[in-house]
Amino acid sequence: IFNILTVERAKQYQDLAMQSRLRIPLIFGLDVVHGMRTIFPIPMAEAASFNLELIKKTASVAAAETSAHGIHWTFAPMVDISRDARWGRSMEGAGEDPWYGSQVAKARVEGFQGTDYNDRNTVLACAKHFAAYGAAVAGKDYAEADISEHTLLQVYLPPFRAAVEAGVGTFMNAFNEINGIPATAHKPLLRDILKGEWGFKGFVETDYFAGAFNMNADQVIATGGSCCLSTFDVGTNFVTDTSDPSTVQYMRTACKNIMYTVVNSNAYADETSLTLALWMKIMVGVDVAVAVILILLEVVLVKKYKKRKSVLIVVE
Repeated sequence: IFNILTVERAKQYQDLAMQSRLRIPLIFGLDVVHGMRTIFPIPMAEAASFNLELIKKTASVAAAETSAHGIHWTFAPMVDISRDARWGRSMEGAGEDPWYGSQVAKARVEGFQGTDYNDRNTVLACAKHFAAYGAAVAGKDYAEADISEHTLLQVYLPPFRAAVEAGVGTFMNAFNEINGIPATAHKPLLRDILKGEWGFKGFVETDYFAGAFNMNADQVIATGGSCCLSTFDVGTNFVTDTSDPSTVQYMRTACKNIMYTVVNSNAYADETSLTLALWMKIMVGVDVAVAVILILLEVVLVKKYKKRKSVLIVVE
């Protein structure tokens, strides 16, 4: 579920999901691009610092704040290489260099997910937009990418591979076509490279409305995708041909990839367990110590009062 902004609302939906027969939890996603409550510089500006540790730390802070709102998943980082200043979404990436873009992609993924994205202070990351979104003709957003195979492999794919090597949980397809083939239906990219050569085990979703631009859910899962984000026609979000054996196998694979990711996220975290930061543990300890001291003082004062009262009674 997307764009739920409060813990109370998230818990309301989660409680309903946990009343279902299979008790499969929902995951909540939100675009957290350069900060949640604490706002950091735009990704391009952060990349211009050439400070990878700082980039990792800002992603980590954003993850902690996002998770505190009951959200498990952010649609970031954007790791598209952009070499055309006319493209408006250049500001979401790290610039034009594949090597440096790969380092930034790795830092942001590690910042969002930490070493264990079952930790409550982390969120699932999403490498987007796969692929060649930044190669749009004339810098026009959503326009096709007309590029050679060499350019695709050597310039636009390295940051995505770095994200996989960093353990990114999810991928998002691009809106564009690549040499006439929609990115949401690009079997060589999704099946051969991403899931085959790179061994990616998470799930792949379309971008907002991308399925409606090019295809329906049947076509998405057949070419290697796992789910569709909101489309103009809600009906296209659902698989319709459930009788074909191939479609059934595609659905099983898509469900397996989604469940693999959900189970390894903090969506399954026990609500009664707490993972507290060190300063929180210290504050709890201080509170407990103060409470104990106050109780002891009260006991002492009560005893003194009773003793004084008994002395007065004897005197009288």
